[in-house]
Amino acid sequence: MRPWRPSKKTLVPLLILLGGLLLTVTLIATGKQHQSQPYKKILPIVEVVAVQPRREQLVVHSEGVLEARHPLDLAPEVDGRITWVSPELVAGGRFQEGEPLLRIDPAEYQSAVAQAEARLQKATVEQQYTSDELTRMRQLHSKKLASDTALEQAQRLAVTASAELTLSQALLDDAKRDLTRTSLLAPFDGRVLSEALAENQFVRRGETLAALYQTSVLEVRLPIPQQQLKFLNLPSSDSPALVQFHALYAGITHQFSGRLVRLEAELDRRSNMVYGVAQVLYESLPAELPIGLFVEADIMGREVDNVIRLHRSAMRNSEQVVVVDAEHRLRLPEVSILRLEGDYVLIQGGLTAGTLVSTHAVELAVEGMVVEPVLVSEQLAPAAAPISAESVGGLL
Repeated sequence: MRPWRPSKKTLVPLLILLGGLLLTVTLIATGKQHQSQPYKKILPIVEVVAVQPRREQLVVHSEGVLEARHPLDLAPEVDGRITWVSPELVAGGRFQEGEPLLRIDPAEYQSAVAQAEARLQKATVEQQYTSDELTRMRQLHSKKLASDTALEQAQRLAVTASAELTLSQALLDDAKRDLTRTSLLAPFDGRVLSEALAENQFVRRGETLAALYQTSVLEVRLPIPQQQLKFLNLPSSDSPALVQFHALYAGITHQFSGRLVRLEAELDRRSNMVYGVAQVLYESLPAELPIGLFVEADIMGREVDNVIRLHRSAMRNSEQVVVVDAEHRLRLPEVSILRLEGDYVLIQGGLTAGTLVSTHAVELAVEGMVVEPVLVSEQLAPAAAPISAESVGGLL
């Protein structure tokens, strides 16, 4: 029997197999040992801000219309024909106190004054005569030289003459007063809202010829929700409530100041609002803003200490915030909300200085959950800037 000898076909695969085993053993023997790395847990990232209590001046927002404080209808107190009209007695015109606005033909009233003066002169002479006659008659009566009837007649004539003198003086006063009323003078410094008159026009007593308004002080009637009154210092002479106004006119936003001087006595049942009345010095208005302009108002209220201002997005369930403690664990404390103010909430209880509060309510927040806090600088709305007494001038 012949010994087994590998053929060429079987020898090549065997050599390849042996070479592979040898290479594997060599790599295992000379390779580095793999060391397992510890598993690092990925924590939720939470953006937080370190809150700091501060002093806040509360602000109540409102809006209204700039109105005249003392509107007045210009109307004559006598009948007559207009002989002269001031060039300023037109819509938008200006006038000063005591300045003549129009004149009515005075001829009729000058005649009435002359007649009243003549009547007074006659009554004066008559009263003097009857007074002297009564004195003489009393002397004669005391000497039994005049009868009782004659004395009574003298007394009656003296009383009648005295009454006529009084009446004549009153008629003269009325005539002079009517004569002065033929010239209509401006009752105050002001402007003309509207007018409806012309020279040579005949006018009647009490007929409205123009609408005027006083320019020293203007008013704005501001609706205030009655729930917001607790944030205000109710207006008084000792503690005025200052107001900052904003108005858009001719494409420009104007700012000016005033003060809340009083609250109206009646609550509007339909809106549950109380109306406050703010006054503005006319001279403080920029660009001479017109009557009837819509304005927005920020009424400066009480100043409150230890208030924390947060964006509304930081609130959870309307009464909680998400806090990260020193161990990076979530806490869900309840806070005391002072008020909501636009996009912000003012908190006055439940948080201390330096507390890390999440800037946004964390979804699926669980008490005690470990997180990775990232401190950010939150851009908060600035506290209301105080208005100085000088900015409202003579109103304070």
